[in-house]
Amino acid sequence: MTSMDVEWNAGHPDYPSENGCGFDETSNKYRCACGSCHVVDGVKIFLGIYVAASVAGFFAFYPYSLFAIILPIAFTTSTAQAIERQDPVRLWPFLIAQGLVVLSSIAGAITIIVLFAIFDKNLVDALIYYGINASNPFAFFSALTLIVLTLVVITIISIYSLIITKNCQALYQAKQMIALEQEELSKKSSAVEQTPHQNEDRSKRSAQHPTPSTRIN
Repeated sequence: MTSMDVEWNAGHPDYPSENGCGFDETSNKYRCACGSCHVVDGVKIFLGIYVAASVAGFFAFYPYSLFAIILPIAFTTSTAQAIERQDPVRLWPFLIAQGLVVLSSIAGAITIIVLFAIFDKNLVDALIYYGINASNPFAFFSALTLIVLTLVVITIISIYSLIITKNCQALYQAKQMIALEQEELSKKSSAVEQTPHQNEDRSKRSAQHPTPSTRIN
């Protein structure tokens, strides 16, 4: 092992070590759902959910969603290319989208609980499903609880998908680092193999064309 190999191994746990343990993309840290699913498949599943939710939102709020659909298309295209090319950089838009979902869900739950539920009960009633009577406390608080619980579930799922996508990004980064290191070692090996041949060629040229000092001697 060269000094560069040792430094890379110390900085990255997936680099093959001296005891023979190397990079394994099927290890538990690259799996999700209690080890039953690979993180790449997990990203594909959550990407499908994101696409389905975006399409449903587009038709639900049409025609006001004509411009809002641009971002989901960009996020989906970038993530699909990241999976196809195993590019960790192209996963950032999807990570940002998931982060925005988490923040908006948390903000929505806090807004409903702190602002609407405490200060403006009538405004909450205007936002929940049509037909619920604000004079009925049970119906009001049931609808309010349902909305908050839905936002909490969305937040938990989004955080979990964020973790899976981040692990997938780490997998692609590890593959890139190993590929670069192997390319570096291949170049070094080629240079070492070429050096004896170059020295042999120089010796032959020196024998065929001796220098003036050699002729005098």
